[in-house]
Amino acid sequence: MLNLTEWLKLVGLEGGNPFAYKQADVEREWLQACFVEHPAYNALALEHQPRSSILHAARGAGKTSACMMYEQLCLEELPTRRDLVVHFDDWITLLDYQEQSLEQQVAGYLENLFRHVANQLGLIVWQAEWLRPASDPSLQAFLAWFCRTYGDELTDGQLADLLASGRLFSSELAAHDPPVVRQRSPHNQLTWLLRALHATGWRTLIVLVDRVDEVALSVDDAAQGANLLLPFVGNLPLMEQQGLVFKFFVPSEVVKVLRERKQLRDDRLRCDHLDWAQPQMLRQILQNRLRHFSGGRIDSLAALAAPELRDIDDQLVLTAQSSPRRLLLLGETLLQTRAADASSGDLLIRPIHLEQTLLHQLTIPQLSPTLPLVSVAPSLTPSDPVACNIPRLQMRPDGRVLRGNQEIPDSTKLSRLQRGCLRYLLSKAGTICHYNELGREIWYDETMGEENIRKVLSRLMDFINDGDTKINYIERQSGGAYILQHADLLPLDQEPLLKSILGHKAPRGE
Repeated sequence: MLNLTEWLKLVGLEGGNPFAYKQADVEREWLQACFVEHPAYNALALEHQPRSSILHAARGAGKTSACMMYEQLCLEELPTRRDLVVHFDDWITLLDYQEQSLEQQVAGYLENLFRHVANQLGLIVWQAEWLRPASDPSLQAFLAWFCRTYGDELTDGQLADLLASGRLFSSELAAHDPPVVRQRSPHNQLTWLLRALHATGWRTLIVLVDRVDEVALSVDDAAQGANLLLPFVGNLPLMEQQGLVFKFFVPSEVVKVLRERKQLRDDRLRCDHLDWAQPQMLRQILQNRLRHFSGGRIDSLAALAAPELRDIDDQLVLTAQSSPRRLLLLGETLLQTRAADASSGDLLIRPIHLEQTLLHQLTIPQLSPTLPLVSVAPSLTPSDPVACNIPRLQMRPDGRVLRGNQEIPDSTKLSRLQRGCLRYLLSKAGTICHYNELGREIWYDETMGEENIRKVLSRLMDFINDGDTKINYIERQSGGAYILQHADLLPLDQEPLLKSILGHKAPRGE
């Protein structure tokens, strides 16, 4: 008998299982090779002049993949397009604004957006060789103040390099605040920001709005998703501001709610539907994946099947019911079923394997599993009677952090990186984690320096550890290691998912 890896190699899929990955985050390295250019995506990619719009689709239909491909396109064409692209997908930090007035929500959203812009400037300024400081000294001073104020995810070294780069402002003006800038409203700061970016050489600030359905509040509630989007999508003057473009990648259910409430102006904000009803589009997904993982030698499942299954690709496409993710789940089930009883002399997919796959297709997990309301308790009970009396640290699906039954004030306002580190440590509760491991899992960079990680963890420890009772939940060990104790274990396959907290590759340091 063969295992799946052995079978894949013998049939020519030496690149691995073409259906193993179904999330855009883990497909980033080969997303472009497997991506199907849907007409709805092309409506974005082929715009002569970018303008605000919505791309909506069912869950599992490729919204985030389209978002990532659009970002990659902008980066590849950076010298000619000169668009500054930022993500707006850290919804946990915005939940507290939902109880405030719409005006206060917009102001809070803009300040959150400013942080994304400042941090992105620090990361991309070295790729934009055409940038030059504005001729107006007040715009230079504003941009320097803006980066110092909102660049809270940049390391001290990155911020110092940005301030000294000379591409956005002169070093002389970098140390001075523009007059009364601290008193300016977020709306006024936005106006100044767009003026400063344009004067520096950027043409458009493009904001990619995604993952609105990946927080506990909205994961099963389209109305709440619509509420989260409203401060932006319902603000037409903001949508039509010169030099600013919003690209929304949202569930179709949310768009339906906005339309029913008459909070979406289709005549002013174009909506494109990422619909996979055409069978040939799903066939293209199969073909692209098989070609990529076989080095171009295999372009259909029929090529791996017995002659009587020449329509096997069509059968899977029909069963997928217009869902790309369901198609990938079916494909993975089929390959696993075939490999389970394969031998070196019997490699072809046979009718029995297809029948078993179609028979079990009803057991394929739903795309939106019900979220647990509380963290999962660890399987081991502390034997130390003192430890038993220490309030357990928990993270709820909505991002709130609790010591026992008491929520830590402002816990939803932890930075994206701090929450990512805490979420990972919760999955390793009671286990020592070296800083290299944290660098690999949070920053996707095992070579991250200890100092950068220590800076993030120190701030997190100050926030999480209980200064009143002197209980240390996170402790630093010798050799740059950390351990989280007195906490409820929260495996990475349970909500809140690490990917929904981090979203994309984190910048170095904070």
